[in-house]
Amino acid sequence: MASGQGEDVTVLYVDSDSHEADATAERLERADERLSVRTATSAGEALQSLTDTTIDCLVSADDVGERNGLEILEAVREDYDDLPFILFADSGSEDLALEAVSAGATLYLPKTNGEEQYSVLADQICNAVERACASQRAATERRISRVVREINEALARATTRDDIDEQVCAIISAAEPYRFAWIGEHDPASNTVEPRASAGVEEEYLDRIEITTDDTETGHGPTGQAVRQGELAVLQDIPGDPRYEPWREPALERGYKSSAAIPLDYEDTVYGVLNVYADRREAFDEYERQLLSNLGETIAHAYHRIDLQRRNTEQIRQLERTNALLSTLFDTLPQGVLAEDESREVLAVNQQLFDLFDLDGSPDTVEGADCTSLAKSVSGMFTDPEGFVSRIDELISTREPVDNEALELADGRIFERSYRPLDLPEGAGHLWVYRDSTGRRRRHRELETILERMNDAVLVHGEDSTFMFVNRAAIEQYGYDEAEFLDMRPQDLDVPDEAEHVTERVERVRREGELVFETEHRGASGETFPVEINAAAVRFRGEPAILSIVRDITERKQRERELRRQVDRLDEFASVVSHDLRNPLNVAQGRIDLAREDCDSDHLDDAARGIERGLSLIDDMLTLARAGEQASDMEPVDLSEIARASWDHVETLDANIAVDIDATVRGDRSRLRQLLENLFRNAVEHGSTSPHSQARGDAVEHGSTSPRSQARGDAVEHGSTSPRSQARGDAVEHGSTSPRSQARGDAVEHGSTSPRSQARGDAVEHGGKDVTVTVGSLPDGFYVEDDGPGIPDEHREDVFEPGYSEDEEGTGFGLAIVQQIVEAHDWRIRVTDGEDGGARFEITDVVFVERE
Repeated sequence: MASGQGEDVTVLYVDSDSHEADATAERLERADERLSVRTATSAGEALQSLTDTTIDCLVSADDVGERNGLEILEAVREDYDDLPFILFADSGSEDLALEAVSAGATLYLPKTNGEEQYSVLADQICNAVERACASQRAATERRISRVVREINEALARATTRDDIDEQVCAIISAAEPYRFAWIGEHDPASNTVEPRASAGVEEEYLDRIEITTDDTETGHGPTGQAVRQGELAVLQDIPGDPRYEPWREPALERGYKSSAAIPLDYEDTVYGVLNVYADRREAFDEYERQLLSNLGETIAHAYHRIDLQRRNTEQIRQLERTNALLSTLFDTLPQGVLAEDESREVLAVNQQLFDLFDLDGSPDTVEGADCTSLAKSVSGMFTDPEGFVSRIDELISTREPVDNEALELADGRIFERSYRPLDLPEGAGHLWVYRDSTGRRRRHRELETILERMNDAVLVHGEDSTFMFVNRAAIEQYGYDEAEFLDMRPQDLDVPDEAEHVTERVERVRREGELVFETEHRGASGETFPVEINAAAVRFRGEPAILSIVRDITERKQRERELRRQVDRLDEFASVVSHDLRNPLNVAQGRIDLAREDCDSDHLDDAARGIERGLSLIDDMLTLARAGEQASDMEPVDLSEIARASWDHVETLDANIAVDIDATVRGDRSRLRQLLENLFRNAVEHGSTSPHSQARGDAVEHGSTSPRSQARGDAVEHGSTSPRSQARGDAVEHGSTSPRSQARGDAVEHGSTSPRSQARGDAVEHGGKDVTVTVGSLPDGFYVEDDGPGIPDEHREDVFEPGYSEDEEGTGFGLAIVQQIVEAHDWRIRVTDGEDGGARFEITDVVFVERE
């Protein structure tokens, strides 16, 4: 949610009159540039917008079609308790105002005449959002402090590990926004985590999941990561993060949206892992993660305390007082920690604080000492000694928690101070945490130095969208100086058509963590150039930010255009060559037909078949050359529809097709149809009783789809009008006086005695009538399979090679073309067995398109 102070505020205005809604939105945005106003014309549309988009404030007219403003307010409050809601009524009514406020409206504002009412409404929107954000932040701090306090109190009372497990899970699961908490035991032998305590909305969740700590899919979640790395692990987006795939369905059924796993380790002992689930995404910010990490250390130390109690009764008394003061963890923390009571006497202090402030003695020597005197004794280390002391007094008086407050030291170092009020058994107290952040700030400077020296432009902008950092390369690339850059936003660099997409892209980066895309930028002199941007969500100088590495891809685009021109020239060359090759072959065909009128020779048939094969080779080689080009005419294609259309364009005889797929892919329609036709033709031709001869049988019995093949098929089956052709037809039907012709006639009518001739005879007689071709779906693609003889394992890697064919009359380019089309779409293809023993071609890495 935007804070309302200088940040963009997203408003949803609801009015059944779309023209009035648009006009109001325009006036509000004109009244305050921070406002970005969306509109809805019905209650249903408004509620859907709240689900799909982050809305900071909802403004509703009092008459919205089927519902009035109060009914919309009631529906909104069912799921959005804290969303600011302003009723913008047509006419003033004290009763309506009282009813609206009583129902949970933030404000009732009657409409008036004039433009001034929109300025008033804009101010009220920003004020409401600011108040809501402040309330939300304060509530979060109070909630976390309350959870930590309750757990610490429970730990102090606990006498067994079971007590700790049950109390921790119960307290955490009862606090918003948490829904469920459980503690698991790690078994190093089996690399599994077994639950031992839980509380909250569980409903047998733990019975349905398996969690491991090895390098497998079930070990890549927060729990496995926390155990392996020994530190807190967070997954902020259960619905969208692929790492949560093994557990996503049962988690979403129970309303889990984000998860954190905290290892419960003390020294060399692993006591378990605490898992916490929240009902919203991004529930664990940096502050909450740090508290959970500290809480894990506190719980682990409590386990350790109980172990010590069982071994030594004398230590039990010491640990009880230490637990009550929340000081048992001081020695395990990397920060300097001091606790004081209500009278400002030292209750406990750790060695890290002594080291940090270079104090003499040991922690035991200052217990009971005056904290005011101690603060004054070290104040001289800071650039503002009086301010150091007075700020401590101010925090004690207000008892407001503070985190990571920067303190400058005279020697150039930087300390950070955090404060928490304590509720002790004997009264109030105060907890101080100090850390030296000089190294971290130095690392930030080193990082900036690295970014500064990069050859690519580096731009970093914060949540307010203004640039926080630009490197030298960016200044040189764009022509702006650093001061100009720091007053600009990403939208100022994009050309107008692209600038409108900046906000959407920024939100995707924040949601997904990173994004790579291409756009067009404009420099200071007005020139435009294409760029590739690699953007990532980071923390920069301690704040959330977006880091963008921008590369000028002008040269790459020029190379792509040159490559495209080369491909076009190659395509033109291939077309010319194929044309020049076809012409003499077509002439030769005509000459053979004329020669048949003068003489009867088997050599003419062989020559005709050779020419036919040459023409087929030209067609397939030209298709193959073009099939490898990158698919460019991309569009949504219905697989079921194009499969049936492709089947109709193939000579399928009596073969059957079963289309068992209902999906749409993004592809080149013409190439996809060619791919399917080739697979169908392959299945029909090789799916007869002989895997080698179906194509020839089809041509002889039914005729090929090729005009050239059709002519020969007609001649064999029906006879030619040419006397010499008629003679050949008679020879085929009745037997020729030539032994060779007679043999061919016998082969066609009765089948040859040779195995290969017999197979061709079977193919002619039976064709592919017993073949069923199936088109089905895969999780990431689709398949085409038949129930024919299949493809032997030893040939599966060869079938896609250009020219490979088990049929002596085939060109061997059909499946090579299929592979080229698949690769042009960036897909993959493999051959395997079908369900009924035939050949199955699986095409994967396909991107499906959602249907509108």
